[in-house]
Amino acid sequence: MDSISSLLKNVTTKSKTNGEPTLIGMAGKSTSETVHSSIIGFLLNPNAHEAGTECLKEFINLFPECSLGKFNPEKVVEVTTEKDFGPVRINEYPTGGRADIYLEDSEGNVVVIENKIYAGDSECQLLRYHNSLTDAGKSPSIIYLSLKGNQPSDESLGVTNADVENPLGLDYVKVLSYTDILLWLSKILDNCSPDMKSNIEQYTRLISNLLMENKIHEEILSSGESYKAAIKVAKNLEDARMTLKREFISNLRKELTELLCHDERYSFEEYSNARNSKLVGFTICSESSGLRYDVVIDWRLYIACNRNYPEILQKDNGTWDYVGGRNALNFHECSELVDEYLSSEDGKQVIPSCAAHLIVEILYEIEGRD
Repeated sequence: MDSISSLLKNVTTKSKTNGEPTLIGMAGKSTSETVHSSIIGFLLNPNAHEAGTECLKEFINLFPECSLGKFNPEKVVEVTTEKDFGPVRINEYPTGGRADIYLEDSEGNVVVIENKIYAGDSECQLLRYHNSLTDAGKSPSIIYLSLKGNQPSDESLGVTNADVENPLGLDYVKVLSYTDILLWLSKILDNCSPDMKSNIEQYTRLISNLLMENKIHEEILSSGESYKAAIKVAKNLEDARMTLKREFISNLRKELTELLCHDERYSFEEYSNARNSKLVGFTICSESSGLRYDVVIDWRLYIACNRNYPEILQKDNGTWDYVGGRNALNFHECSELVDEYLSSEDGKQVIPSCAAHLIVEILYEIEGRD
């Protein structure tokens, strides 16, 4: 148990950097290198937004003076993602492939950014980009971007391939981390419009979440004891979550019973769903209207009615709605209200009471229309 307590303590410390969820994260794209490259490429493009060259200049300032050669941010002629260098050829002089982010100025100076989050390097990847650009008469600077600022692998440089005549040296590659990207984003905020600033702040939260998750992975893998403790936690997580749901539903039902105790129209029944045993809740029956209301937790707490009320219940078909909003009581992601419920005695009383009052408001609004 000591190893589990220690792991949970360390993970809790690291997870305090977690921010609000983002649209990209909710869409399941938080680790998509293509998505990150598109966002970074957009911000680097002087012709894509009202900030002009300021974002690109601040990015260049992340590197020591002259480390990007003669690249001129005032003379950019191309910024693109997935830049195609032709078919991949692995021989004594490797060429080809697709670069994640590509910038070129009017004098043929090029900056290539290879973006790695969790994917590994491809064979001779950076060497292929360098050779392809050199053959095209360009002057390339190559940036290797990763979560922690790792060096590119020997495989990517061509060192491990015995047929390669001239592997790429590390001095040809500039290393960048997503912590550096956070620093860059913080510096460009003041140059952006309110709408763009809002998007950058959301992207900053996304990166912070990624870095936090990476720290948790490192903590879990820091020792055999930590890894075994994490396995034990994972095995028991769903049972603990179900216990939490049942406890909350029990407290919520008590609160609703007290609120409705003088209203003889309502009675309570047990809720069951043969198709999904992980749903926890109860049913409120209205004798006067014949309506039935299911109060249920799946991931979140919601109320469902057996009749269509789209002007009150916000789901597309107008039969159910999240109580307090989409993430107000999220038992799978441990939203702020769930955190408060678990972390204080006041929360154990106040939060079910608040949810009960919201449910009663919905009941009375619907019943008043019948």
